[in-house]
Amino acid sequence: FLPLAAEAGLAGMEVRYSKYSAAETALAAKLAAEYGLLPSGGSDFHGENKPDTRMGIGRGTLCVPYSILQEIISRKIAK
Repeated sequence: FLPLAAEAGLAGMEVRYSKYSAAETALAAKLAAEYGLLPSGGSDFHGENKPDTRMGIGRGTLCVPYSILQEIISRKIAK
């Protein structure tokens, strides 16, 4: 799926997600790099309907580095 999506214009994919294991995060980051996709991340917080998910950290210790946002902004500016 990813090769077709990237070819069709997909710009990024979520590599940091509160439910991913370290191995899943590493695999997602590898695939994003392989297909030239911007990495992104999110906590999956959608309000009170997910009481075990907290805004900004999801479940556990999710960390989406500021450098990810900077890369998204710089690629958008370059277009």
